[in-house]
Amino acid sequence: MFEDTKKFPKTLKLVDGKEIAMLFQQGKRLKVFPFNVFYLQKKSKELKYNKVLFAVSKKRIRSAVQRNKVKRLCREAYRLHKHILNKAPNEAQPTRAFLIGYVYIGSPHDICYAVCSKAMTASLQHLKKMLPLEQHPELPRV
Repeated sequence: MFEDTKKFPKTLKLVDGKEIAMLFQQGKRLKVFPFNVFYLQKKSKELKYNKVLFAVSKKRIRSAVQRNKVKRLCREAYRLHKHILNKAPNEAQPTRAFLIGYVYIGSPHDICYAVCSKAMTASLQHLKKMLPLEQHPELPRV
């Protein structure tokens, strides 16, 4: 019914405590409103897929309903735009993968799918530029 590229299975979710700790301790940070994006690039021997985490602070958004709404919107935006970072089906096995953590830093009034989608696209484009050139040949070589 659905293509595999449109699903968001558990293998793509960052749930392992060790990996989460490694992401926040060793990873780098990128600010793309309304997110702080933490990322850590790993070799494909250690990590087969890009794994992603979504977090919303209880201090920033008090209502659990609103926090869950933000996470739902973010997951949907990632699910629809993850193809930016993933390899094409006819390409060789990727040599690198990312651990990615999206931490929401916007206000409760900024909750909107359009804002989440735009930020998600911008962050994934930024991460794609960091991949080796053999994984995205459409980018010009410098």
